[in-house]
Amino acid sequence: MKKFKAFVAHSFNKRDEDVVRIFLKYFDSLKETAGLIWEHAEKPEARAISEKVKEKMKGKNLFIGIFTAKDYRIDRDKLNSIFIYRYGEKEFFSEGSSDWIIQESGYALANDMKLLFLIENGVDVNAALQGDLEHVNFSRENPSACFNDINEMLGSIIIESRDTTSTPTSASPPEINKDNIDNEQSRDEIPQDEILSPTRKFINEYGTLWDLVCDKKDIIEAEKKLTELILEFKDSDKYSPSFWKGSFCKFKMEAGFSEALNELELLCNEDPNDIIPLKILANSYNIYGQYLKAADLFVIISKKVSIIKDRVDFVGKAADCYASDNHFNKAYNILLAEFKNNDLDSSILHILYKKLAEIAKMQNNINLFTAFAEKALEIFPTDYSLRFSLAFSYEEVGNTARSLAHYQFLCEHNPDGSNFNNIGVAYSKLDIKGKAIESFKKAANEYDESLSMANIALSYINQGFLNEAQDILSVARTKSNVHKNVDSATARINDVKEEEEEALKKALKKVDPEQKFLIKFAEAYALPSEVDVKGKWSALHGEMLIDMKDNIIFGVTESRFQSITNALVTAKLGGFGMGSEDSKRIISIDGLIINSSIEYQLKIQITAGSTLLTGLGETEYVFKGLMCVSKDAQNISVMERKVGKEEIEFYEMKRIL
Repeated sequence: MKKFKAFVAHSFNKRDEDVVRIFLKYFDSLKETAGLIWEHAEKPEARAISEKVKEKMKGKNLFIGIFTAKDYRIDRDKLNSIFIYRYGEKEFFSEGSSDWIIQESGYALANDMKLLFLIENGVDVNAALQGDLEHVNFSRENPSACFNDINEMLGSIIIESRDTTSTPTSASPPEINKDNIDNEQSRDEIPQDEILSPTRKFINEYGTLWDLVCDKKDIIEAEKKLTELILEFKDSDKYSPSFWKGSFCKFKMEAGFSEALNELELLCNEDPNDIIPLKILANSYNIYGQYLKAADLFVIISKKVSIIKDRVDFVGKAADCYASDNHFNKAYNILLAEFKNNDLDSSILHILYKKLAEIAKMQNNINLFTAFAEKALEIFPTDYSLRFSLAFSYEEVGNTARSLAHYQFLCEHNPDGSNFNNIGVAYSKLDIKGKAIESFKKAANEYDESLSMANIALSYINQGFLNEAQDILSVARTKSNVHKNVDSATARINDVKEEEEEALKKALKKVDPEQKFLIKFAEAYALPSEVDVKGKWSALHGEMLIDMKDNIIFGVTESRFQSITNALVTAKLGGFGMGSEDSKRIISIDGLIINSSIEYQLKIQITAGSTLLTGLGETEYVFKGLMCVSKDAQNISVMERKVGKEEIEFYEMKRIL
């Protein structure tokens, strides 16, 4: 079997993590069946990126590029104008992917590596690829659906690469020393059937410029090449002079030339309305860790585009950069500002809520992440990568029932090994053993999920297999002198199935109120609203005072009461000391109010004592939760969990003063 030694290039964007993970796990599974050995680069660092990529490509014979959607692009001749605004019909727009992967593929092509592109539906990789490069299209919602096509493509590459000679092969002549050749074949002498197609031509030229700057660091020759490329592509709207100049500056930064960033900034100043170099500069700021500069520039770019989808995408990039620099309030605020537009369709709302969820996940704010993710999935239920991430997050924090509900949806609408394995884990945690084993077996037998195979091995030790038990009992019935326990064991299997169905119903019954509250909270958080919650409120834990300043809420309420110990002793002594309030309770609350939503922490400190006995010490209870304030600020809906406990309490607070 021919051994593939592949280099895999892919996006490092957080939104692409789940898609990339699915492909990388699949490539692992091809080691035995297709002889695939693969490697990929770590996340880019500020310096010497090209050297790392080059080193990892050494000895490889296959380049696999995973092209996921990054931005939207349109040819300039498809744009129309109204006054100062430019617009185009939706049908002429296509999604673009990372130029870094194109750059790396050019290097691979120059080193005689086979190319296999995996392209997300709708993404335009700088030119039509049909009949030019080996490629497979995939959908973000179900990447595994293209695995058969990848297998076939790898098979065709094997056939193409195989030596079909059936006669003995002579020894090769000595290698020719190129230094002794006076005149090498010029580019003009390349046979006509080897002339590059538009795609290969661009990749080759792009790779050549990159090689001159990043590998050879020959700036004089690179500048000559840059001038040549600007003339060669002068009639191309896609590869405009600013594209080549911006790419040249980007390559110089990658190669470590300190003046390159300033040159790119000057290029952007030449025409502040040219978005191409602005995007390169913003992405460069982001790559090299200058997140605030990148964020501010993405915000500027968002104001220069007229298409809502483009604007929201750039706002999302800005939010990512703010969050990367731990400026989470800025990230939330620029996204929330988009909700003031009343013309947002469902697709844009989905993008905004999903981006809010991603920011919350970066912040490790599980409450906001689950709320925004639930809302995004209400709008677009088949966002499988977000649903998987949400289910996994619920599982991590111990909300197994909610995790189970999402895995059920995934197994029904997007079945794969990971989903069936994880729902098996959820069933196990709920002690639903039969369904757990069934899920593990399905993942193992139908999807070759190695993790599920390990889980089954553990389950043989710790859990009961109902189907296997039934098989054993069926064999037992064929024997003579059948023991009476065979019948009772068979009856028990049926009882267990009924008990598990009842347990499942009870577990899922708790899910609906939480989901509805999280969706309500997401709306309360996102939709503009001004509410005043200052005052006295009746709550589950007693009356309490709430004050607020800007978007901070706080309050401390103290009360005294007679302890149970004091009351019992008083009664036993015939009423002596009756009515003595020897204990005190302090309720303190602090939190953050955004529009009509509140995320809070509440502490209850009880100091118990007695006029007759020595003090009994202090007890503290801590609660965390979410609140939704009514429009008239007279009622507050609360979802609360005691720290360290999984159970959730729902209750209403009412204003007293």
